[in-house]
Amino acid sequence: MTESGQPSISTDRVLINGKLLTMDTENTVAEAIIIRNGTIVTVGSTDEITKQINEGETVTDLQGKTVLPGFIDAHGHFPGSGLEAVGVDVNCPPIGTVTTIPQLLEALKQKAATTEKGAWVFGFGMDDTLLEEKRLLTRDDLDSVSTDHPIYVGHISGHLGSVNSLGLETMDYKPDTPDPEGGVICRDPESGLPTGVLEEEANFPVHRAAMDFTPEKMIQVVTSAVADYTKYGVTTAQSGLCTQDLIDGLSGGSQMGLIPIRLITWPDPELSSRIIDGD
Repeated sequence: MTESGQPSISTDRVLINGKLLTMDTENTVAEAIIIRNGTIVTVGSTDEITKQINEGETVTDLQGKTVLPGFIDAHGHFPGSGLEAVGVDVNCPPIGTVTTIPQLLEALKQKAATTEKGAWVFGFGMDDTLLEEKRLLTRDDLDSVSTDHPIYVGHISGHLGSVNSLGLETMDYKPDTPDPEGGVICRDPESGLPTGVLEEEANFPVHRAAMDFTPEKMIQVVTSAVADYTKYGVTTAQSGLCTQDLIDGLSGGSQMGLIPIRLITWPDPELSSRIIDGD
């Protein structure tokens, strides 16, 4: 085990008696492979490789199993899949189990019951197109969950979300607050009051506030995401729209040995412009 508690991964190993998809130009399928210092030394038949094994090297008999190169996540927002460790997964099938708004609200109520008063409660993965009611959540829906917690539920698209009354108040979104450039504070057509639905640039600040995690919670999220990615053989992940805080957190997590995969971070446009300008 490493100091961080993660299982140590040997960089020296030999695999034999398998089906190794090399992905070379000839689509060669080899039987065995030698890896030393984290680098592939050679591939070939089991007989060829067996003759090159050094004393003390770890040898694994694959017994006919298939080995593929690690998968590369071409577009992702690591460690987003780990949010279930601290938030409420409200995805509909086939990703999750939520099918109705009452079911979604009940899941949020259970989370609120174990959350300190005044702290954010958040859900993620809401998809109005798959809910039986075929509509977005409103402020009134979320007020029925709690008026002691600001509540935010992010849409599966990542471009909108819903908040309760306390969430609107916490973010200083008042009836007369103008729409931010590039965003919409949705309003009731009759009363003009915010419905709780926020789009684009009106949504993003709330998303960031609701997910402003403590270091302890961030570790939980990252650890959960790593387990998710490695379970499916992803060895290179992407983290798009990174804020400076997220980049700092992921960098620290990598240095602590919490992220044993390759991670590529893409700064959000605002941060990118500051970098280009030299700020």
